[in-house]
Amino acid sequence: MNDLLKYIPDWAIGLCTVAGIGLIIFLILKNKLSINFKGIKVNEDEDHLYLIISKAIQLSDEKRDIKIKLRADDQMRYAKARREDVYAMIMRTYRMLLKEKGIADPMDSREYKIYSQNIELMLNKILVFLYDHFETMNRDYNLNNIKNTEFCLDFIRKDYEILRNNSVNAIVQKGTDLITDAWVPIDTLSRDEVHEFNDPIMVDIENAIGDVFDKAISIQLSYCRRLFEIDNELKDYIDKVKKGEE
Repeated sequence: MNDLLKYIPDWAIGLCTVAGIGLIIFLILKNKLSINFKGIKVNEDEDHLYLIISKAIQLSDEKRDIKIKLRADDQMRYAKARREDVYAMIMRTYRMLLKEKGIADPMDSREYKIYSQNIELMLNKILVFLYDHFETMNRDYNLNNIKNTEFCLDFIRKDYEILRNNSVNAIVQKGTDLITDAWVPIDTLSRDEVHEFNDPIMVDIENAIGDVFDKAISIQLSYCRRLFEIDNELKDYIDKVKKGEE
């Protein structure tokens, strides 16, 4: 369902929401329908119904934005920031290698420019790969355990670490394959030589990717908490309206 929603424009979802709410209001005013929010039945006058429906629309919009946009945007924003760190790390190592090969000004060399373009391309593709992994993580039943009422990482840590480690390994392998496939022969260096020279920084790269996943699960849990709060917020609001406190 989440995959399907990605292809539906926001304006279309908003239009459907408005149309649905309009139908609800019509049926209510015609005494054909009462409002029921998770066990709370509301049969009030039109002013009360207007307040409740307005609040329901507001909270429904927020839930939609979280599920379709906000969570993914926050996760990818952090991933893009760490992408720059990884790029800088890889290119710094490559400059050192070029200097060892006698290239006095590595950044102006043909070798550096070609490799830089390949790394940029690889990292952009990895971002797409990361997005897919985040979506899988967000749908994972074990990571959305309904018993985790405090939305605590420790509660799901075992399942999360399995997913995290598998994902990091897959992404590192994907990056290596992309660089290998995109390799442009250079007189000064061989592909295997560059891979070997990068070995010492692979742990740092893996740690950076792991950090991206740690941030992503933190964001996921935070938004899961907010979605839970939204449902309770609507219940509380209905109670206040019924008591005349709103």
